[in-house]
Amino acid sequence: RTQNITYMIGPMNGNTWRKHRFLTFSNNRPPFALEPTNLHPDHPSWWQNHGYETLSNYTSSLIHLEGSQVTPERIRQRLIDANVTLLSLNMDTFEQDLRSIYDLSIESFSNNFLYTPMDWPSFLLQYQQVKSFINPRYVILARCNDETIGFSFSFPDILALQRGQKPALIVKTLAVSPDRKFAGLGNWLVDECQLRAHQDGLTEAIHALQFQDNTSLKITARFHGTIFRRYALLAKPLA
Repeated sequence: RTQNITYMIGPMNGNTWRKHRFLTFSNNRPPFALEPTNLHPDHPSWWQNHGYETLSNYTSSLIHLEGSQVTPERIRQRLIDANVTLLSLNMDTFEQDLRSIYDLSIESFSNNFLYTPMDWPSFLLQYQQVKSFINPRYVILARCNDETIGFSFSFPDILALQRGQKPALIVKTLAVSPDRKFAGLGNWLVDECQLRAHQDGLTEAIHALQFQDNTSLKITARFHGTIFRRYALLAKPLA
């Protein structure tokens, strides 16, 4: 109030690039890597008892990998004819590839709910901290005439590996150019990533932390995803 703040949103660790959201529903599947968890199971109700109400909802869905692709061949061929190629992240040029991911993220996410821009040094630092855990086979860049026009960032669940379990592939971030000539690219990127995971012996994928109005939910539906977790951000006006 002393700083003229009139609206509170939480929980959020600074901005939506970092951990945020309360867990509101679970089928008791163990947590996956980078998933927000409640420090106390009653935290959401504590906030609600003090006047906070749901501002936005999110879900995580489980996909059973069967090695089959859902992207129609006509869409793949149209993109190939438009000179679109899919390439794995090159760890030898990690910073250069990451910069192209950053530039596309800033363009693609600028209209996202509660979007706050992140500067390049902060973005680079965030990914350098997890570089050793990245499997470039599951970070796929779509390029057209040497320009990155889409990417899918996925990784096997590190927490499941630590528990001695077979990991699911966590499909964490998907972004594509808004240019309509690349329609269907997001579906193709996820398709390719999940196909690679199935070839490597993984049997499940998690489409993680999807906003309630995100168009990526249509991709999840095509893979017959089953929601196993729900989350929410809460908000309260300050009188």
